[in-house]
Amino acid sequence: MPLDFSFIAKKEMKKWPAIGRWMRSFDCIFLDRKNARQGMKDMKDAISKIKKGHSYVIFPEGSRSEDGTIGEFKKGSFKLATDTDARILPITIIGTYEVQSRKSLKVTPNKNIKIVVDKPVDLKSMSREEKKEVHNIVNKIIKDNYTEEKNL
Repeated sequence: MPLDFSFIAKKEMKKWPAIGRWMRSFDCIFLDRKNARQGMKDMKDAISKIKKGHSYVIFPEGSRSEDGTIGEFKKGSFKLATDTDARILPITIIGTYEVQSRKSLKVTPNKNIKIVVDKPVDLKSMSREEKKEVHNIVNKIIKDNYTEEKNL
């Protein structure tokens, strides 16, 4: 993954004390899901940056689960990639719910988080129909990695 990257996150995260400040410090995009006009402007800016080599980290579920299970991916979270033929780097993160539940600020010590970085998904080599299903393709890669690591 290139060093020139930032996150795309929900607008509410901008106000989170530590994380919001950290994310603002390197030009993250905070989406207001209720303001379509601003969302379109933000996406145009992101497309321009991607074409110049910038990368974005997106969590395609849109939210963390209570028990660590992986939910369905939102199709729209892949729109930037499909519009620009950017490569997608699937990263599976395992165990975060054990370290910190989604409804708590408390961090549980002595728990491990595993990170699996898979091979990039190259949209340039995909057909139009495959691109329409890229959210399911990446979801399967991440779920397979999750299952494999949980069973070790």
